[in-house]
Amino acid sequence: QNALLPKVEGHTWHAGCELAVVIGRNCRRASEQDALDYVAGYAVAHDFAPYDWETNESRWLHGAAYDMPVMLGPWMTSCDSVEDAENLTLETRVNGEIVQVGCVNSMIFSPAQIIEHVSRFMSLFPGDVILTGRPPCLEGETEIEEGDEVTVKMSELGEFTCTVFQSLDD
Repeated sequence: QNALLPKVEGHTWHAGCELAVVIGRNCRRASEQDALDYVAGYAVAHDFAPYDWETNESRWLHGAAYDMPVMLGPWMTSCDSVEDAENLTLETRVNGEIVQVGCVNSMIFSPAQIIEHVSRFMSLFPGDVILTGRPPCLEGETEIEEGDEVTVKMSELGEFTCTVFQSLDD
């Protein structure tokens, strides 16, 4: 797969592995205790973001909402095939070098807490996807450049690699 990143003057891109939670039935105002009952499955998310926007904007609005690629794959694993989503481990490699390793249970919010929060102010429908965030990189953020190969991997869910390209405009 290829990732086509918009050219944004003065901004650096980074990549990370995130858990993608796929909603399986209509969900509104879910409690944390019931939130995972609405999940159809999980996938590996390959997320790219302009690093300085994500870290400097209030609650990451511009960094997380910028028009950029988010790849999911290599398939969706049904929730009944995952023993415990909070114990899934994840890893990101750039050009073969491990730059991020972590576990879902080390995140600030659990998948159930995220579903509870999001479903308070918007309805969720089958096929909706929520990304749960990612753990910090091992030695600070690794800048992603054109031609880099980025691999994301998550236990029980698989892995996939993409090559980074930049568009000619923003």
